[in-house]
Amino acid sequence: MLRVLIGLLWILTSVGAAHAQTLQSILQIHAEEVAKPSRNSVGIVLDELVASGLPQAPVFLEQWSERNIWQDDASGTFFIAIEDGETLALQDIDTGAETSAPADGYTQIRPNGGVRRVIGTALVQFQLSDPDPARRLSALDSIARRGGADQLAPLIASLDGEPD
Repeated sequence: MLRVLIGLLWILTSVGAAHAQTLQSILQIHAEEVAKPSRNSVGIVLDELVASGLPQAPVFLEQWSERNIWQDDASGTFFIAIEDGETLALQDIDTGAETSAPADGYTQIRPNGGVRRVIGTALVQFQLSDPDPARRLSALDSIARRGGADQLAPLIASLDGEPD
């Protein structure tokens, strides 16, 4: 009986921890893949980001694709950053809190064109349901340029809620 009780407690603790997941915690699990992504293996990170349902995931994907993600060399923490000379304007990925720091000590994450296309494919599903009609149109343009079977399901899913 004690074993069953301990097992149930462990399951409940695990479920609670999953709900407390942050974008940064997902990125830390896949830190090496985020920092040096390859077209063949970036799908694992993207699948987890999409499945997380976190509202900051599409923002991160856009910024990653635009090469605005930087990693703190000391802690491994990822930030959205804009370079201003020798200084970085840093934004926390989860909270949006802003700060600045010297650029040395941070490494810019620079996904190649193939990885950026894969990120763009994952991003389309968020853009298709965006409240801004211009962003939804942009997603359709993206599908038209690089249409693939993997984009059909998000496109069909977006039709039910499409007011325009």
